[in-house]
Amino acid sequence: MITIDASEARALAAAAPPIGDASPEKIDLSDIPETDFAQPNALRGKHRERFFAATGLVELAPDVRHAFADEDAVNRALRHVLEIAKDVRP
Repeated sequence: MITIDASEARALAAAAPPIGDASPEKIDLSDIPETDFAQPNALRGKHRERFFAATGLVELAPDVRHAFADEDAVNRALRHVLEIAKDVRP
């Protein structure tokens, strides 16, 4: 499996040629039915748990999220915690 970080993914996406003739001006949305999420049977986040489990992503609580400038800051902090935990374990 090939793993790339978010910045590499953004660079690849920006450099990729457009697929087909899918410019927003040329897409016909008239045959796509509208979805009314105000209906009682509409469920927001229906696949959320399965998505997080399948991708290995985690969601940070809002107070934790605001403590970090970006994903690199989160990773540096977690690596630091892992180093401290390694020193504490018997």
